[in-house]
Amino acid sequence: MPVAHVLVQYNEKNSSVSWDDLQSVNEVKTIDSTYGPYDAVIKLEAKSKEEILQIVSYKIRNRDKIQNAITLLDI
Repeated sequence: MPVAHVLVQYNEKNSSVSWDDLQSVNEVKTIDSTYGPYDAVIKLEAKSKEEILQIVSYKIRNRDKIQNAITLLDI
């Protein structure tokens, strides 16, 4: 099963995306807070690389409080 780590930046530095909201995405396995330019790292597992890219595009990046997301695919 393909795995990806998504580095996420929030719109506002003092804001946060609800962990429960992101964990409602079935493919999200873990969410860890970070310090520095990114605010969190989300670990995803899906059936294919294409499915991971769709999840990031439609279920993570389009949330109101997320400004930017970079996807690191484990291949």
